[in-house]
Amino acid sequence: FEHVGYRLSQELETNILDIEALEKSWGPDYLRFGLTLSSDFSGDAFFNLLGSYRQTWINSLGAEWRTDAQVGRTSAFVTELYQPLDVTSVFFVAPRAEFTREPIDLFLDGDRIARYDVRSGHAGVDLGLQVTRWAEARIGILRGTLNADLDTGPEVLSPTTLDRVQQGAFTAQLKFDQLDSVTLPRRGFSANAYFYSSEDALGADETYAKWDADFLGAYSFGEHTVQLALEGSGTLRGTRPRYDQSSLGGFLHLSGLRTFELYGDEMRLGRLVYQHRLARQSLLEGMYIGLSVEAGQVREPVVGGNRTDVLSGGSIFLAMDTLLGPVYIAYGIAEGGSQSAYFLLGNY
Repeated sequence: FEHVGYRLSQELETNILDIEALEKSWGPDYLRFGLTLSSDFSGDAFFNLLGSYRQTWINSLGAEWRTDAQVGRTSAFVTELYQPLDVTSVFFVAPRAEFTREPIDLFLDGDRIARYDVRSGHAGVDLGLQVTRWAEARIGILRGTLNADLDTGPEVLSPTTLDRVQQGAFTAQLKFDQLDSVTLPRRGFSANAYFYSSEDALGADETYAKWDADFLGAYSFGEHTVQLALEGSGTLRGTRPRYDQSSLGGFLHLSGLRTFELYGDEMRLGRLVYQHRLARQSLLEGMYIGLSVEAGQVREPVVGGNRTDVLSGGSIFLAMDTLLGPVYIAYGIAEGGSQSAYFLLGNY
């Protein structure tokens, strides 16, 4: 429903904890573990255990090989070789492979009506440009297969008529990150853009193109922090299949709705967050109390009958940084009276 491998790589980068660094003559290797835990106290609890192994300076050009694994609600295995093409490390090539499996729930007015079992595996290669230490650009190609089965629910909601979907696509990605923290940022901004074009010339069964983008900016004065976040996703060409849709719902993504409650062809979200630091910590980010105001929309919903107008929501929360990542205890309410309490461990 989203580009699972891309989302997983973001989670692993922001929710892992260094526990060991083994020094070697050709460069240190890093073994990291972490976890994410999410519950909206409405029957949806997600748990993922994450692990990452990174080998650095494999050769004289500074090649790195990173392998990430995750088990839990989303099971995944991603491995990538980052190979600079010269000593400046400006240009690089990155062959990769990934396998994922996750359940996808569909809701109507807050009630679960179907569950999909989505499994995918593909291999690809990216050609990249390290613009600065904060910015990276990539273009790539991938090839693989996907199985999306209806586990429970009416047959009319089956995600595809094919037993196995062939995938082949061109991809492009831009990343920029100047935030001062990956857990509870107080200054700076980050921006990401992702383009995916599924092509029959590459063996794909479905022909379409989509985009995903997000922005997060943070500004602090004293113990006060204001954050602005914008997210969007949509279709550029063709019709996105049901197994590759955008989602909305959950803490800070229309708080008050159930997690991933709305799925559709296009998604828009805007969020303004205020945080006040209650306590400082010498090594971690401290403890905060905050509130959010949010507005979002999902167009062309997978489940007919779900709302397609702009919805508003908000939350009040307590956040604390820990060695395992930030912990959030929150209460949210959305337009129409939907309410949810949340407990989260790890980056949202």
